[in-house]
Amino acid sequence: MPGRGIGLSATEKMMLALAAMAAMAALAGGYYYFIAGLGAGSLTSFLMLRWQVAAAHNPRNLDPLRALNVLMFRSLVRTGVALTLLALSAVLQGLETLFGVLTGLVLQVAAHMGQAALIILRKGGKNVGSARSGRNYDTRPPG
Repeated sequence: MPGRGIGLSATEKMMLALAAMAAMAALAGGYYYFIAGLGAGSLTSFLMLRWQVAAAHNPRNLDPLRALNVLMFRSLVRTGVALTLLALSAVLQGLETLFGVLTGLVLQVAAHMGQAALIILRKGGKNVGSARSGRNYDTRPPG
């Protein structure tokens, strides 16, 4: 469908924004191998995130145990791909590329932390995760 784009989630948009900021800072400093590693790491992290989220949506309507097995398998594959990419970057290109790849892989964690901070700021820091957060933690039935 024209005009729909690829439908990026908030996490993916934040990942791309953080990657762009890191690339601009590295470009200003002349760290070209870092930028190459950042590109490889962030692209890998982005694609692996989309692959794992697709499993979490359970499009094949698997039973819960099989869906969990698929999700865990994809998590293990994702970890293996990340470790392989880190090892290859260290062996083939060196420390600067290794830090770029590591930064690209960590962007997802930074994006999730940023989203959590925005949620806390929107609530004003009040009642976040407490009994007064709007959830009913009372074990007794109402009335």
